[in-house]
Amino acid sequence: MTLFVDKDTFKASDPFLLDRVPHKLACYYQAFPLAEEDGLVTVITAHPENKAGLWVLRRLLNADIVPVSSSEAAVQDAIARIYSSEQPGPQTILAWAGSSAQVRHVCRAAEMFGQVLNQPVTYIEGDLPIGEHLRLYSNEEHSLLVAGTVDAMTRYRLLRCSPTALLLVRGEPSPIKKMLVVLRGYGSDHQTIERALPLLAHEGAEVTVLPLLNLARWQTNCPDSSAPYRTHLELCLSDLNKANVQVSLRLRQGNPVEQIVTELAQGDYDLLVIAAEARGDFVLNVLSRIDAAGVLPTQPMLIIKPPVEPTAAQD
Repeated sequence: MTLFVDKDTFKASDPFLLDRVPHKLACYYQAFPLAEEDGLVTVITAHPENKAGLWVLRRLLNADIVPVSSSEAAVQDAIARIYSSEQPGPQTILAWAGSSAQVRHVCRAAEMFGQVLNQPVTYIEGDLPIGEHLRLYSNEEHSLLVAGTVDAMTRYRLLRCSPTALLLVRGEPSPIKKMLVVLRGYGSDHQTIERALPLLAHEGAEVTVLPLLNLARWQTNCPDSSAPYRTHLELCLSDLNKANVQVSLRLRQGNPVEQIVTELAQGDYDLLVIAAEARGDFVLNVLSRIDAAGVLPTQPMLIIKPPVEPTAAQD
C-alpha cells in the first residue's frame, strides 16, 4: 500500500539519508528519503508505481522502503528546499568507437553534439573494455557519452556502465531535424526533456512526443483536472512550451515497446530520445525490438541515464 501526503506534511529529512541519495538522483526519480524507523525508510515519491526507481533507491539506502505518494509539484518543492543547491561545473562529451569501422561515425556525431551543447569533446582511444576507460575519467564531469555500437553485447555493456547520458551511434550521422521523444510517465521525463532541450529547441527541429501509458490515463480532455497522469503530461509539455518548443503529441495504445516501434516505422525520425530506469531493461527491450523490426536502422538514439554510479544499479 502507498500512502499519500501533501507538501505540508513533510518539513525536513534525515541528512544521513539524503547523503545516500544524491540531489541529481532525487530530481531524476522525483523521490527522496524522509526518515528511517525500525529498519524501514520512508521515501516521498511522486511516482510510487515506478518499481525500477524504487529498486535503485532501495539499493542506495540499503534498506526496505515505504513509499509515500505526493504530487510532483510538492516533491519538486521539497527537493529544492531540503537539498543544498549545486552549481554545475564545466562539462565535456566523451566519445568512444566500439570498432575501427565506427570511428568516423562517432567522431562526426560527437562534433555535431559538441557544437549544439557548446562543450568540448574528449576522444577515448585504446582497446580496453569501455568500463575501464570510463573509470579513468570518473573524476571529470561529463554530459554525454557518444559511443559506436556494432552488436547487442556492446550495447548492453554501454547501457549498464555509462554513468551519464548515452548517444548510441549506429551509422553515418546526418543532420538531426525530426525527433521522437518518448515519455515513460515517471519523473525521469523532466530530465529527458531538460537534457535533450538544446536539440529540441534548435531552429527547424520537428518534435513529436509519445507518452507511454494506457491511452485513457493520458487523455487531455479528462474531466478530472487533478488526474496525476494528465497533470504529469501537462507539466512535461509546459517544460517544452517554456523553451518555445513546438511539439506534436502522439497517443497510442497497446504494448509500450510496440508503441515506440510502430511510431518509428511510420515517422521517418532522425533521433529517438528515451530515458532508462535502473538497469535499463526496458530500453534494451526497445532496442532489440527495433533491430528485429528493421526500423531506425542507422539513426542514433539518445538514452538519458539515471545519475548514479553504475555499480549502484546492478544486481
